[in-house]
Order: sequence, then structure tokens, then C-alpha cells
Amino acid sequence: MNLVEMRTLVRRDLHDEDEANRRWTDAELDRHIKHALEELSRSIPFETECLIPVTDGDREFTLSTLEGFIRLQAVEYPIYSYPPVFHRFDCRADKLKLLDDILPEAGYIRLYYSAAHTMTEENTSLPSYLEDLVAIGAEGFASLEWAVFCVNRVNSGGTDTPKVFEAIGRERLAYFRNELKRLCSRNKVRVNTFFTPAV
Repeated sequence: MNLVEMRTLVRRDLHDEDEANRRWTDAELDRHIKHALEELSRSIPFETECLIPVTDGDREFTLSTLEGFIRLQAVEYPIYSYPPVFHRFDCRADKLKLLDDILPEAGYIRLYYSAAHTMTEENTSLPSYLEDLVAIGAEGFASLEWAVFCVNRVNSGGTDTPKVFEAIGRERLAYFRNELKRLCSRNKVRVNTFFTPAV
């Protein structure tokens, strides 16, 4: 699901499909979708990998070029060994430092890391099972925004309109965050293998 499809889903759930009388602009809904996606990424990030070029004896690297970088999980070199050989490292801010005596030769090291999910008008890194959850989070943020906006305004729904939107927003965000906690707790248990660095 891309950003256009997500925006359409959010509008449908919020009953905001009348093009002549919309409550939210596309830019506003995109901001709420981005907010929900960022919050979800902190609990259920996108897991990916990349190759970084090295010269003989490189020990320190910058991670600032890794888009959406959240957390480094493992460093592998040489990259074509089987079983894979992983090494100790220290990661602070956007700096990676290798801690083993054995340093990589000229070539590449492979990094396994967590990153923020992305969603554009062309594609997304978000798995399909999380799409509805992001929509619910975006709907919650949008409803709270509208609750603030319609205070002290004439509303066709009457004086209770801000309270109604606030209740909807809080309910959807509560569900969104409870699901994040549930799914995050399931992802915390991993099966890993302890390793001894190559000598």
C-alpha cells in the first residue's frame, strides 16, 4: 500500500470522502500518516542490511548515510563466509567502531540494522499486516487535530462536536498504542547464536 492508497483508506474510515467538503487536506492527512508511521517504527522497525566499503584496517565508520537508521544489530565480515562471521562493535549516535583485533580487509562489511519505515506515493517498506494499524493511528491523530480546530466554531454537529472528535481520537490512539505494545513484546524474543570472533 502506497501513500495515496493509505490516504484513501484513512479518508474512508473517517467518512471524509466528499471532495467538495473535506475536513482534512491531503497534506494534513499525510502528516498524520507520517506521525503514525514514525511511532510504529520505534516499536516495530524495518529490518534491513547494507554493504559498506572499507580499506585495509578500517575500524571506524559513519552511519549517517543510512536512511532512517534506528539501531545496529550485527556486523559481518568477511561477507561471503559460511557460516557467517559476526564481530563485536560499539555504536554511539551515528558512529560505528569495530572492537575485534581482526579488522576487515579491503572490500566490504555487511551491516544488519533497524530503520524507520518509509511510505511514498510509489511504494512502502510497511508489511501488509501493519497497514490497518497505521491507518488507525493516523485517524486518531487526525481526529484529535479536528477536535482542537472546531473548538469555538459553529459546527453542524452542534456544541458536542469537539468532544466527539476527541473521544474518537483518543479511542483510536489507545487501540493503536496497545497493539504496538503487544506486537513489540512478541518481537522482543529472538533466537540468536553466541559467537566467538574469528582469530
